[in-house]
Parts: sequence; C-alpha cells; structure tokens
Amino acid sequence: MDIEKIWQESEGKDNNLDKLLRAGKITRISSRHPIKKLQDNLLYGLILALMITAGYGFLFVEFSPWQIRVALVVVTVYNLIIMADSWRLYLLTRKTESINEPLRDKLQTVYDQYMRWWHIQLRTSLFVLPFAITGGFILGGIDGSGKTVEEFISHPVALIALGICLLVFIPASYFLSKWLFRVFYGKYLKQIKGSIDELS
Repeated sequence: MDIEKIWQESEGKDNNLDKLLRAGKITRISSRHPIKKLQDNLLYGLILALMITAGYGFLFVEFSPWQIRVALVVVTVYNLIIMADSWRLYLLTRKTESINEPLRDKLQTVYDQYMRWWHIQLRTSLFVLPFAITGGFILGGIDGSGKTVEEFISHPVALIALGICLLVFIPASYFLSKWLFRVFYGKYLKQIKGSIDELS
C-alpha cells in the first residue's frame, strides 16, 4: 500500500487540526511561557492599581478633613510611583523579546528586574501602610459615628483601637503582599530561575 493511498484512507478520520484552526481557535490559545504570564499579571495589576487610585481621587473629593486627605495624597503618590515603575518593567519585559543577546542573559535580566521591583515595593510599603491604615480608620470612624475627626479621636477607646489596627494590619498586609507576589509572580520567576540554572 503506497503512501498516497494511506493518506487518502486517513482523510476525515482525524479532524482535530481542522477543529483547532476553525473560527480562529488557535489565536485564542495563550502562551504558557513564564515571561508571558509575568507580563499578563503585571498588566492586570496595573489596571487594578489604576482603578484603586481613581477611587482615592473620589474619596479626596468626598471627604474634606485634612487628616484623611493627607493619607490619601501619600497613598496616591505611592501608587503612582509604583505604577510608573511597573509600566517601565512591563516595557522592559517586552523589549527583551527583541534583544539580540543570549537566552540566559535575557532571562537573567527579567528575573533581576522583577525581584528588584518587588523588593522596592515590599520595603517602601512599610512606610506607606501606617498612613493608609490611619486614614482608613479615621474615615470609617467619622463616617460611621457622624462626628468630626477631633471628636472621634479625642476618645481614648478610638486611639487604642487605632493602635491595635496598626499592630495587626501592618504585618498582615506585609505577609499578604508576599503571598500575593508568590501566587501571581513567584512561581513564574522560579521557573525562569530554574531555566537560568540549567543554561548555566
């Protein structure tokens, strides 16, 4: 039996390729490459950060007490700086695709830049979190009680509650951030690090 006859007899029996190509399905298959996943997650994070920052702008207009506005300004400026750095990282990650250099060097650049980006966020967030928690606490307190800021924080119970919130939420936010990084970036960076070690 010649090859042509075998081919003719097999036609129509396996149409998986036709199904895949039909209706553009092949274009909907996302890349599983860890760098592509890092890019996607970074872009999603940027969009979410933009929405949250826009929400801060709304709160700034709605609430006039200077204590809340100071907290909102600090958190907003921090978000804008991190968003700018994230966008720079996103562009750099895309740029590495076209850089004419050894694969190992490309992977090392991506790995180093993501780790730098993450460590900067983790350290600087410890200075911003007290402003965010205090501003949120005061905002919730005056909105719920109907009192002014001075009236609300003049009660010792409110100050004790604020201290407890700071002691609980700063470490909780820190460890939550580390966990989220591992979920959305860490496992892909680990894959890239494994590839770097193999190429070395």
